[in-house]
Amino acid sequence: MNEFPLDQRRAIDEFAEIAKEYCQLIEKHPSMKAAPFVVAIESLLPSLYLRALALPSVEPSATERKSAAEAGQWNQLYKGLKGLLKDYDLYYTVFDPADGEDHESITATLSDDLADIYRDLQDGFAYWLSNSTTGRADAAWEWKYGFESHWGRHLTKAIAVVFSLIHDHYIGEGAEGTA
Repeated sequence: MNEFPLDQRRAIDEFAEIAKEYCQLIEKHPSMKAAPFVVAIESLLPSLYLRALALPSVEPSATERKSAAEAGQWNQLYKGLKGLLKDYDLYYTVFDPADGEDHESITATLSDDLADIYRDLQDGFAYWLSNSTTGRADAAWEWKYGFESHWGRHLTKAIAVVFSLIHDHYIGEGAEGTA
């Protein structure tokens, strides 16, 4: 990846590292209890946000790939997270918090947020694993574009929900919580 300036290479590598850590935690959710899982995810979500902001603007190649995660795989992950989070899953929000006319609350789930972030990060890793300059540029583009158009919204909502669960509802106390 020598065609990128050092600061861009570093930004992409640092994002890939935190994205990998996030994906690994999501993948090991079946072996965790809800409270320790939510506590573990708390520090990863803002780190992911900060690293996404630092991703450089790059042009994608002409290579086109479909989503790395098939619908069945995403559904299985979503159901697993939903089962883990149980009573901590459902929350209320508005679709566009910056729209002064949008006052109607909608329901959303933390499991959907976390699964969508995972799927979109995996789409970038499909390029990243080629270990070529083009593959890494495509990964950076995929991650940045996805952040700005889709998974960034899920990420910011998840940060707020996780913060509330831990600091308002105290689910992390004792981190061996039930549920």
